[in-house]
Amino acid sequence: MSVTDHDPVNHPKHYTSHPSGVECIDVAEHYGFCIGNAIKYLWRAGLKGDAIEDLKKGLWYLQREIERREHQKLEEKRLQARSRGSAEVQERRLHSMRKGTRLDQVRQRSRQSNSTRNRKVSTRSRRKAR
Repeated sequence: MSVTDHDPVNHPKHYTSHPSGVECIDVAEHYGFCIGNAIKYLWRAGLKGDAIEDLKKGLWYLQREIERREHQKLEEKRLQARSRGSAEVQERRLHSMRKGTRLDQVRQRSRQSNSTRNRKVSTRSRRKAR
């Protein structure tokens, strides 16, 4: 059966009557659900039923796809911000650890110098006691 023959189930006329000879499904199946349906309704506008109704249906599917993509874009931005936030938190923790290490080094030096001072004092005290 050729595409131009009328088969209301497998090859409806309103999807096969395009001047190019291309059937709507051959184009629409390469897109996602909403865009494919928008193509379908735009393709058949005026060939089956009310053209304005078909155009409105096509527009409805386009609007739904736009909203889906906008939501997806916002979700990606939110995840990127969360990821960036995690990296900043990790950097702050690392900085605090380094800072803590520096403080520990300063404290250790201070303890060392105090014990050196104490040794010198105790040596002087022993000398004076003799």
